[in-house]
Amino acid sequence: MCAFVFFAMDMSGIMGNWGYMAYYPVLFILSFYCIKYNKKTGFLYIAYLVVCFLSAIVNDIPSYFNIPMRLGVFVLLLCSFSNLLNSRRIALVRLHLLHIFSILSVILVSINYILFMLGMGDNRQMEVYEEQGLYTGSTANNEMGLLGAVSIMYIVVFAGKNYKMFSKIEKLFLLFALVCAISMMGMASSRMALMCTLLSVIIVLYRMNRKNLLKLVFSGLIFIVGIFAVSSFFGDKFRFMLAKNGGETEMIDTHSRDDMWEGRIREYKENPILGCGFAYMKYGWGGAGAKDNNGRIETGSGWLSVLSQTGTAGAICLFFMVVPNVLFLIRRKSDSYCYLWSLGMCVMFLLQPITEAYITTVGAVLCCLFWLNYSVIDSFRKGILREDDLDISIYSEYKWFDKRLKKLKFK
Repeated sequence: MCAFVFFAMDMSGIMGNWGYMAYYPVLFILSFYCIKYNKKTGFLYIAYLVVCFLSAIVNDIPSYFNIPMRLGVFVLLLCSFSNLLNSRRIALVRLHLLHIFSILSVILVSINYILFMLGMGDNRQMEVYEEQGLYTGSTANNEMGLLGAVSIMYIVVFAGKNYKMFSKIEKLFLLFALVCAISMMGMASSRMALMCTLLSVIIVLYRMNRKNLLKLVFSGLIFIVGIFAVSSFFGDKFRFMLAKNGGETEMIDTHSRDDMWEGRIREYKENPILGCGFAYMKYGWGGAGAKDNNGRIETGSGWLSVLSQTGTAGAICLFFMVVPNVLFLIRRKSDSYCYLWSLGMCVMFLLQPITEAYITTVGAVLCCLFWLNYSVIDSFRKGILREDDLDISIYSEYKWFDKRLKKLKFK
């Protein structure tokens, strides 16, 4: 249910806003579920919430930012999607939720590309794409780039591990879905999504074939040929992205975000312990602009926003939530489907927050996915989840949900 609500939120440009209307009730239900079945409380997350609360009360934040409401929803979000609350039952739910949404992302970007090619996209968005080179599609926001990147990474892992099992029709479908994902990522004009995709695919291919040198070389050649194919046949989809950078993809610049990043550093320097305040931006685009948009802001960087909003105290908490899990994946020697998929998702949510700020944006799908991603990896690291828990045959066997959640007793 939660995965399809996420899907509906990112399809709001086509399906309407019912996904956003269902999001908060579903968040409340899921947080209640996690409270009910909680067996292990994460005190690091409690410390982070205390820091967020202190940063909000020690700073003078305008009332139109609605900080009490945002902080309350953030508590529900962490209860639902982070290891603030955890057990094997909860961890299995989160594992399947993140995995199902990865599958739905493939469907989402494919639908968007088909509608675009048929000329059935929103007329205003088509005009913006022709003028500015940014096509947001059904998301109506800047999530399409990362969704395309997640789709590409998922297809590479899924096809790489199960290629021999597919029929010709299934292989053609996956190829078509890959074309759709590459095209939509390019049309979203997201340079960071391009970087995430390149690095995640390279790392995943290496881990997938590191025991077989011949397969590794062959996979590398396919990847190189794929890059040339993309530049030849889909170059028009990337023309605006390359134009931003003078056509030099190896020199991905960040000039468009320099001012925002300077603002975040300035905010941190003014209060290095607790920052300028949870979910608040003091400098740059704020003021009347934020008031007119009910406190919605664009800080320019998720990692820098954590530092600027909650200071050194918040950054230390997040450091110990993220870094041990990244190191765990680096050190782990495995080529299982579950490990490769988790590794690819980790690369996405390690790099993307450099230029996209959604770590504390409580109403965004990407915020949920960020916390969900590290929750799943942390559960693997601590032995709450096992790699064989992600058995894709379970979807055909149980269809609606994993009935092991009812049959097994969880400690």
